[in-house]
Amino acid sequence: MKCKQKIGFWLCLAAALLLTVGAASAAPAQSFEALLGEYGLDAADAQVQTHCMTVEESTEAMGARISVEGVYFDGERLLIGWRTNNLAPEQPVLVLYTDVRIGGVSLGNEAYADYPISAWWPQVFGLSVTGDPINDLMDAYDLEQAQDYDLQGTQGVSVYFTVKRPIKPLVVVDADVLTPCADADAETDRQSMLAAMDDCGVSIALSDELDAQTWMDKGYLVVNQGGELLNAEGTTNDMAALNGEDLTDADIADVTLTFTVDFDALAGK
Repeated sequence: MKCKQKIGFWLCLAAALLLTVGAASAAPAQSFEALLGEYGLDAADAQVQTHCMTVEESTEAMGARISVEGVYFDGERLLIGWRTNNLAPEQPVLVLYTDVRIGGVSLGNEAYADYPISAWWPQVFGLSVTGDPINDLMDAYDLEQAQDYDLQGTQGVSVYFTVKRPIKPLVVVDADVLTPCADADAETDRQSMLAAMDDCGVSIALSDELDAQTWMDKGYLVVNQGGELLNAEGTTNDMAALNGEDLTDADIADVTLTFTVDFDALAGK
């Protein structure tokens, strides 16, 4: 995948972004332990380990596998880590992270922290690391004010997702993606992103093909280089379009993963 606004990366500023956006951008997590590191928690530290719980809950929907793999809770901060894998990476799938409920109570926007509410997998849009498109990596809900909630005793935890597999082909209509970058590393990233888009069947509009409505009339789903849905004017002007809630030309499935957590034990009470 975070208030959860989906923000596309500007590739020509990739070198600077990797230094300023944070560890989550620079080093995508491939395990729950690595994910902890992205949030400043050393998984090798014995004290951190006492606040960790392994979770093995997974399901598949619309060709996507989603699994919750770990929980961290120290009485003040709650981190729930999950993995998303597009089992058919030749076609992008959109996964929205919609809610976390504990004891039946929604944590709402408080659980979204700094991450997007949704992400395309493979994550070829706004790709900011050179190499293959990102797929099958860890992401998380991060609640830094968990002490404001009644997280005590043993309670059921439910994490909610919506999976959307587009039934229309995707096309990127964005002049910026066509512009070479002066910085060599940023240009390498741009070329990597273009190749990744091609690998998963995403078309890229040429400089004389940047009319969004024309592509819509041809039956395409139109996005910008960040994967954000565009309207007929080629713009994105509301959150529903920005985070993928407006995507209706898709096969859609809701997913809930549920497990139990002894919050007192994790907090060390």
